[in-house]
Order: sequence, then C-alpha cells, then structure tokens
Amino acid sequence: MVPQESAEACLAREATEELGLPVRVRAYAGTFPSVYGETGLPTIGIAFYCEPPAGDIRLSEENSAYAWFPLDRLPPIAFDDVASALRMAAARLP
Repeated sequence: MVPQESAEACLAREATEELGLPVRVRAYAGTFPSVYGETGLPTIGIAFYCEPPAGDIRLSEENSAYAWFPLDRLPPIAFDDVASALRMAAARLP
C-alpha cells in the first residue's frame, strides 16, 4: 500500500499491475491473521470478492503463469491467510 491508499484501491492497482487488466472490487470478505513464513512475523490478510477481468490477461514480469481452479480442486496454497479466505468463500457458496 502507498500512503493514503485504501485496501480496495491497493488491490485494484496491484491487480491491474500484475494482470494488465482492471479488476473490479465488489465487496469486503474479511480479515485473516497469519504468520509470514519462517520469520514468525504476524500478518493480516484482507480479502475481497472481485470480478475477474474481461479480456486477455497480460502477466507482469513478476509472474510466469496463471490458472483458474474450481474451489473444490485448489492446488496447495502457500499462505495460511489466503487458504482461510478461500475456505470461507467456498463455504458461503450455494
């Protein structure tokens, strides 16, 4: 985040930078505490429901690939806060 930037604005900006397309932030989903790897540093993930971009995704140089997965067949998730957010989202689906 940059100074004076909201979490929603940060997400929209970062997603656009990473995907080459705008992502529409729809709603706040929740906060999820975690620990950053082996450092032991506490973190807090802020999750939002977003609308995926229309158009062709153009990944930034920071990324090498992307893929879409059904919530019931996700690959291993590296960060506990992200895994918690995905479990919550999956549980709220009809």
